[in-house]
Amino acid sequence: MGPAATNAPVSNPAATRHRIGKPDPEPTREVGCLVKEAAGAGGRRTSGWGWRGSNFLTRIVSVKAFSEHPVARSPDLQIGQRVVPGRAVPEPAGAEEWLLVGKALVAQVRREYGLPASLDTLAVGWTNVDGLESRRFIGGSRAPRARAALPNAAPHLQAPRVNHQFVDHAEQDVGNAFLDAVAGARADVRAYHWLRIYVTKASGPCSACAQGLDNRLVAPGVLGQLTQRFPDLTVTVAWPQPGGKLGNMILQNGERLW
Repeated sequence: MGPAATNAPVSNPAATRHRIGKPDPEPTREVGCLVKEAAGAGGRRTSGWGWRGSNFLTRIVSVKAFSEHPVARSPDLQIGQRVVPGRAVPEPAGAEEWLLVGKALVAQVRREYGLPASLDTLAVGWTNVDGLESRRFIGGSRAPRARAALPNAAPHLQAPRVNHQFVDHAEQDVGNAFLDAVAGARADVRAYHWLRIYVTKASGPCSACAQGLDNRLVAPGVLGQLTQRFPDLTVTVAWPQPGGKLGNMILQNGERLW
C-alpha cells in the first residue's frame, strides 16, 4: 500500500463515537478513525477485518483518519502558535492543522539545537499516555546528529537491515525515546492511547523503517517493532508532501491499518 495523501480532515466530529484520548466504555479501540465491535470467533482473518482479543473482531468503519468527511469548522490557522514547549500538543482536526502542528514542533527543535531549515531528516513524537502528555520525543538522521547533540535514547528498536543507508533513522530515535519515557514513568499504555510522529522527509518512512507492516513474514522494521511492544497503542506517522498535502500511515500491533 502506498502512502496516503490528502488535504481532507482527520475525522468527522458528528460521526465519531468518543473523543480521542478518552477511555471508551465499550471494548473498542481508537485508531484515529471510527471502529466498531462485532462478534466473531476462531481468529480467521477476512478482508477489512482484524483479529483483536479472544472472542471478537474489530472492523474499521465509516470514518478514517484524514478521510473525505468534512469537519464542522474551518481549519484553525493559529494552531501552530499554541504548540508550546512543556505543554500538551493541541489536537489537530485536519491535514492542514496537522501540517501546522508538525512544522511548529520541528521549528522548535531546530531553534533549540541550532539546526538550519535545510537540514533533514528530523522527527518529533508526542502522545496522550498518562503522565507523558507534555513530552516531546525527538529524532534525527545522521546529518542533524553530526551538527547537534540531539537526545540519545537506549537502543530498544533496531533496524532490520545492516546496510549503512537504512540504520539510525529519525523514526527509530522517536520510538526509542518513547520507550525510554514509558519505562521511566512506569506508564500504563492502554487501548485508548496513541503516539503521533511527524517526519520532515517528504517521502515518509523509508522501506526499512516500515518493513513488515504489510507482510508478517519478514522481519519488522522499527515502526513494526514499536507497535508490537504495545499491541493496542495506535501510532500515526505523518509527513509533508508537495502541494501542501499530508502523507500518513496509521499503525497498530505491527500492521498498517491505513
